Amino acid sequence: MARLTNKEYLARREFLQKLWDNEKTQGAFCFLSPNKQQTLHHYFATSKYDWTNEQVLEHRKAMSKNEAFSAGKAFNELCKVLTGEKKREPGVRVYPLMRQEIDIEKLCRALWMIAEQEAKKRTNDSS
Repeated sequence: MARLTNKEYLARREFLQKLWDNEKTQGAFCFLSPNKQQTLHHYFATSKYDWTNEQVLEHRKAMSKNEAFSAGKAFNELCKVLTGEKKREPGVRVYPLMRQEIDIEKLCRALWMIAEQEAKKRTNDSS
């Protein structure tokens, strides 16, 4: 795979950010494995909207060749999804959509709800 120029890298990053920001197209990420989604978000720094191009390119320089290769493969697979080359498998499937970064507040709320449910179960079991 040919190495991306900085201009191509920035264009792909902008494309991924726009794809992510649009609720109608965001679901395309679901057709990639969670690891591939995370690879794209990490390599292209898609959540870093406030970064300058220089900061983004510095981030890219810090990535290994393996990370760049994996992100390139994931990007190509995402393009196949968008062009219809990669088809859905028949039947009912559940596809995860990985956030760009962990939402700590949501994670804490979910854990709190689980803890409350467990406490209720224990209270009911001991009655």
